[in-house]
Amino acid sequence: MIRFKVTSSNNKYNVNVEGHANYDEKGYDIVCAAASTALNVIINVIDNLGYNIEDYQESDGKVSFSCINDDNTSAIIKTLEESFDVLAKDYPLYVKIIK
Repeated sequence: MIRFKVTSSNNKYNVNVEGHANYDEKGYDIVCAAASTALNVIINVIDNLGYNIEDYQESDGKVSFSCINDDNTSAIIKTLEESFDVLAKDYPLYVKIIK
């Protein structure tokens, strides 16, 4: 199961995504592909707008990073949260939002 969590503290967003969907075998897992795509697009948008991606860590089944919390990044992170909300609603056995 993919677990998605966003927290905010000290004017920063902290994003943590971990786990594997296991919807299908590797290379055919559309849930994992959707989650990875959403996450990578958002990281690239933040970076391309000139914001620093801080504390970026990636390992097998885990990605975490932080970024400044301002009006622009707030809208971007909200888009990421909405993407994962849709995945969690459509695939509740494979994606969980951690509050």
